Amino acid sequence: MNAVWPIQGNYWVDGANLPIVLRARHDLVKAHVWLDAGTPMHVFGANTGMAQAMRPRSWAVGSEPSFSQRIACSELGLAGSVERTYPELKKPRSFKGLLELSAAPGEPPIAKLQLTKSETFEVLAQSGSWRRIAARAIDGQLPFSFDAWTKNAGDEDPHLGMIGLLREVNPTHVSTAALKAFASPSAHGASVTIAPEVWFQVGEPKSGFVPIQISELSGPERGELWIQQVELSHHARSLSP
Repeated sequence: MNAVWPIQGNYWVDGANLPIVLRARHDLVKAHVWLDAGTPMHVFGANTGMAQAMRPRSWAVGSEPSFSQRIACSELGLAGSVERTYPELKKPRSFKGLLELSAAPGEPPIAKLQLTKSETFEVLAQSGSWRRIAARAIDGQLPFSFDAWTKNAGDEDPHLGMIGLLREVNPTHVSTAALKAFASPSAHGASVTIAPEVWFQVGEPKSGFVPIQISELSGPERGELWIQQVELSHHARSLSP
Protein backbone atom coordinates (compact mmCIF):
# COMPACT_ATOMS: atom_id res chain seq x y z
CA MET A 1 0.00 0.00 0.00
CA ASN A 2 1.43 3.40 -0.95
CA ALA A 3 -1.03 5.60 0.98
CA VAL A 4 -2.81 5.14 4.31
CA TRP A 5 -4.99 7.64 6.21
CA PRO A 6 -4.25 9.49 8.49
CA ILE A 7 -0.57 9.02 7.54
CA GLN A 8 0.80 8.32 4.10
CA GLY A 9 3.84 6.58 2.64
CA ASN A 10 4.78 3.02 1.68
CA TYR A 11 3.49 0.57 4.27
CA TRP A 12 2.03 -2.87 4.77
CA VAL A 13 -1.63 -2.56 5.72
CA ASP A 14 -3.28 -4.59 8.48
CA GLY A 15 -7.01 -4.93 7.86
CA ALA A 16 -7.65 -4.70 11.62
CA ASN A 17 -6.43 -1.09 11.52
CA LEU A 18 -9.49 0.06 9.53
CA PRO A 19 -8.03 1.19 6.18
CA ILE A 20 -11.36 0.29 4.52
CA VAL A 21 -14.39 2.63 4.42
CA LEU A 22 -17.97 2.56 3.16
CA ARG A 23 -18.52 4.14 -0.26
CA ALA A 24 -22.17 5.02 0.45
CA ARG A 25 -24.41 5.81 3.40
CA HIS A 26 -26.16 2.92 5.18
CA ASP A 27 -29.29 3.77 7.22
CA LEU A 28 -29.89 1.91 10.50
CA VAL A 29 -32.91 3.95 11.66
CA LYS A 30 -34.19 6.13 8.84
CA ALA A 31 -33.34 9.84 9.23
CA HIS A 32 -31.90 9.33 12.72
CA VAL A 33 -29.18 6.64 12.87
CA TRP A 34 -26.82 5.74 10.03
CA LEU A 35 -23.25 5.20 8.81
CA ASP A 36 -21.84 7.87 6.47
CA ALA A 37 -19.96 7.29 3.26
CA GLY A 38 -16.31 7.26 4.33
CA THR A 39 -16.93 5.56 7.70
CA PRO A 40 -13.99 3.23 8.59
CA MET A 41 -15.00 -0.42 8.92
CA HIS A 42 -13.52 -3.67 10.20
CA VAL A 43 -13.67 -5.94 7.13
CA PHE A 44 -12.96 -9.67 6.97
CA GLY A 45 -14.01 -12.91 5.30
CA ALA A 46 -13.77 -11.68 1.70
CA ASN A 47 -15.02 -14.28 -0.77
CA THR A 48 -16.58 -14.18 -4.25
CA GLY A 49 -16.76 -10.41 -4.28
CA MET A 50 -18.42 -10.12 -0.84
CA ALA A 51 -17.03 -9.35 2.63
CA GLN A 52 -18.29 -9.00 6.19
CA ALA A 53 -18.21 -5.36 7.33
CA MET A 54 -18.78 -4.06 10.84
CA ARG A 55 -17.79 -1.32 13.23
CA PRO A 56 -15.21 -2.56 15.79
CA ARG A 57 -16.91 -4.52 18.58
CA SER A 58 -15.04 -2.55 21.25
CA TRP A 59 -16.71 0.66 19.97
CA ALA A 60 -20.19 -0.87 19.87
CA VAL A 61 -20.47 -2.71 23.20
CA GLY A 62 -23.68 -1.65 24.95
CA SER A 63 -24.93 0.33 21.93
CA GLU A 64 -27.92 -0.40 19.70
CA PRO A 65 -28.51 -0.85 16.78
CA SER A 66 -25.32 -2.48 15.56
CA PHE A 67 -24.05 -2.79 12.00
CA SER A 68 -22.64 -6.11 10.81
CA GLN A 69 -23.48 -7.02 7.24
CA ARG A 70 -22.07 -9.00 4.34
CA ILE A 71 -21.76 -6.48 1.52
CA ALA A 72 -20.24 -6.32 -1.94
CA CYS A 73 -16.55 -5.40 -2.03
CA SER A 74 -17.48 -2.77 -4.61
CA GLU A 75 -19.31 -0.93 -1.79
CA LEU A 76 -16.01 -0.54 0.07
CA GLY A 77 -13.02 1.70 -0.63
CA LEU A 78 -9.68 2.74 0.82
CA ALA A 79 -9.62 5.45 3.47
CA GLY A 80 -9.16 8.81 1.79
CA SER A 81 -10.84 7.69 -1.44
CA VAL A 82 -14.26 8.99 -0.35
CA GLU A 83 -14.65 12.77 -0.20
CA ARG A 84 -15.49 14.05 3.28
CA THR A 85 -17.18 17.20 4.53
CA TYR A 86 -16.18 19.09 7.66
CA PRO A 87 -19.21 20.60 9.43
CA GLU A 88 -18.52 23.23 12.06
CA LEU A 89 -19.56 22.50 15.66
CA LYS A 90 -21.45 25.64 16.63
CA LYS A 91 -22.79 24.42 19.99
CA PRO A 92 -20.58 21.56 21.22
CA ARG A 93 -21.35 19.72 24.45
CA SER A 94 -19.67 16.76 26.13
CA PHE A 95 -21.51 13.57 27.07
CA LYS A 96 -20.47 10.37 28.81
CA GLY A 97 -22.14 7.09 29.83
CA LEU A 98 -25.30 5.60 28.34
CA LEU A 99 -27.39 7.87 26.10
CA GLU A 100 -30.89 6.89 25.05
CA LEU A 101 -31.76 8.45 21.69
CA SER A 102 -35.32 9.19 20.55
CA ALA A 103 -36.83 10.50 17.32
CA ALA A 104 -38.57 13.32 19.25
CA PRO A 105 -38.90 14.56 22.86
CA GLY A 106 -40.99 12.19 24.98
CA GLU A 107 -40.90 9.32 22.48
CA PRO A 108 -39.44 5.84 23.20
CA PRO A 109 -35.76 5.25 22.46
CA ILE A 110 -34.82 4.27 18.90
CA ALA A 111 -31.14 3.71 19.77
CA LYS A 112 -28.76 3.43 22.69
CA LEU A 113 -25.24 4.85 22.68
CA GLN A 114 -22.78 3.60 25.30
CA LEU A 115 -19.87 6.02 25.76
CA THR A 116 -16.82 4.75 27.66
CA LYS A 117 -15.20 8.19 27.60
CA SER A 118 -16.35 11.79 27.25
CA GLU A 119 -17.40 12.64 23.66
CA THR A 120 -18.31 16.03 22.19
CA PHE A 121 -21.50 16.30 20.12
CA GLU A 122 -23.33 19.12 18.37
CA VAL A 123 -26.42 20.42 20.21
CA LEU A 124 -28.96 21.37 17.51
CA ALA A 125 -31.95 22.26 19.68
CA GLN A 126 -33.33 22.04 23.22
CA SER A 127 -36.85 21.47 24.55
CA GLY A 128 -37.09 21.42 28.33
CA SER A 129 -34.73 18.71 29.59
CA TRP A 130 -34.43 17.22 26.08
CA ARG A 131 -31.59 18.06 23.69
CA ARG A 132 -31.36 17.27 20.01
CA ILE A 133 -27.77 16.14 19.44
CA ALA A 134 -25.83 14.91 16.42
CA ALA A 135 -22.48 13.30 15.67
CA ARG A 136 -20.77 11.33 12.90
CA ALA A 137 -19.12 7.94 13.33
CA ILE A 138 -16.66 8.99 10.62
CA ASP A 139 -15.11 11.47 13.07
CA GLY A 140 -14.44 9.17 16.01
CA GLN A 141 -14.84 5.84 17.75
CA LEU A 142 -18.64 5.76 17.65
CA PRO A 143 -20.75 2.78 16.54
CA PHE A 144 -22.91 4.96 14.29
CA SER A 145 -23.80 8.50 13.23
CA PHE A 146 -26.97 10.03 14.62
CA ASP A 147 -29.32 13.00 14.77
CA ALA A 148 -31.75 12.42 17.64
CA TRP A 149 -33.10 13.64 20.98
CA THR A 150 -31.89 12.68 24.45
CA LYS A 151 -32.77 13.71 27.98
CA ASN A 152 -29.53 12.37 29.41
CA ALA A 153 -27.42 15.01 31.12
CA GLY A 154 -24.31 16.33 29.41
CA ASP A 155 -20.87 15.70 30.90
CA GLU A 156 -20.59 19.46 31.48
CA ASP A 157 -23.69 19.60 33.71
CA PRO A 158 -22.73 20.73 37.24
CA HIS A 159 -23.69 17.56 39.12
CA LEU A 160 -21.20 15.43 37.17
CA GLY A 161 -18.17 17.34 38.49
CA MET A 162 -15.68 15.96 35.98
CA ILE A 163 -14.72 19.11 34.06
CA GLY A 164 -11.01 19.49 33.52
CA LEU A 165 -10.17 15.87 34.34
CA LEU A 166 -10.54 14.50 30.81
CA ARG A 167 -8.18 15.39 27.99
CA GLU A 168 -9.96 15.03 24.66
CA VAL A 169 -8.89 15.89 21.13
CA ASN A 170 -11.07 18.72 19.82
CA PRO A 171 -10.11 19.27 16.15
CA THR A 172 -9.31 22.85 15.13
CA HIS A 173 -7.81 22.24 11.65
CA VAL A 174 -7.92 19.80 8.73
CA SER A 175 -5.00 19.04 6.42
CA THR A 176 -5.46 19.97 2.76
CA ALA A 177 -2.17 18.38 1.60
CA ALA A 178 0.47 16.04 3.02
CA LEU A 179 2.15 17.37 6.19
CA LYS A 180 5.50 16.24 7.60
CA ALA A 181 5.15 15.58 11.34
CA PHE A 182 8.03 15.53 13.82
CA ALA A 183 8.44 13.89 17.23
CA SER A 184 9.54 17.21 18.75
CA PRO A 185 10.47 20.76 17.64
CA SER A 186 14.16 19.78 17.90
CA ALA A 187 13.89 16.57 15.83
CA HIS A 188 16.22 16.43 12.80
CA GLY A 189 13.79 14.56 10.54
CA ALA A 190 10.09 13.91 10.15
CA SER A 191 8.65 10.84 11.88
CA VAL A 192 5.50 10.42 9.77
CA THR A 193 3.59 12.13 6.99
CA ILE A 194 0.05 13.22 7.79
CA ALA A 195 -2.28 12.55 4.86
CA PRO A 196 -4.73 15.10 3.43
CA GLU A 197 -8.20 15.34 5.01
CA VAL A 198 -7.06 14.56 8.57
CA TRP A 199 -8.65 16.48 11.46
CA PHE A 200 -6.32 17.57 14.27
CA GLN A 201 -6.06 19.91 17.24
CA VAL A 202 -3.40 22.65 17.19
CA GLY A 203 -1.59 23.94 20.27
CA GLU A 204 0.66 26.93 20.98
CA PRO A 205 3.60 27.49 18.59
CA LYS A 206 7.17 26.91 19.71
CA SER A 207 10.38 27.61 17.76
CA GLY A 208 8.59 27.73 14.42
CA PHE A 209 6.63 24.54 15.11
CA VAL A 210 3.11 23.87 16.42
CA PRO A 211 2.04 20.80 18.40
CA ILE A 212 -0.86 18.79 17.00
CA GLN A 213 -3.01 16.01 18.41
CA ILE A 214 -4.84 13.43 16.29
CA SER A 215 -7.28 10.84 17.63
CA GLU A 216 -5.60 7.39 17.76
CA LEU A 217 -2.25 8.80 16.60
CA SER A 218 0.24 10.15 19.13
CA GLY A 219 3.84 11.19 19.48
CA PRO A 220 6.34 10.52 22.30
CA GLU A 221 6.12 13.99 23.86
CA ARG A 222 2.83 14.27 25.82
CA GLY A 223 1.15 12.42 22.97
CA GLU A 224 1.80 15.31 20.58
CA LEU A 225 3.36 15.48 17.14
CA TRP A 226 4.82 18.69 15.72
CA ILE A 227 4.54 20.35 12.31
CA GLN A 228 6.22 23.45 10.95
CA GLN A 229 4.15 26.59 11.43
CA VAL A 230 4.63 27.64 7.80
CA GLU A 231 3.37 24.23 6.65
CA LEU A 232 0.27 24.66 8.79
CA SER A 233 -0.57 27.94 7.06
CA HIS A 234 0.01 26.50 3.57
CA HIS A 235 -1.37 22.96 3.85
CA ALA A 236 -4.17 23.07 6.42
CA ARG A 237 -7.28 25.09 7.02
CA SER A 238 -9.06 26.13 10.20
CA LEU A 239 -12.39 24.52 11.06
CA SER A 240 -13.50 27.82 12.57
CA PRO A 241 -15.43 30.29 10.36
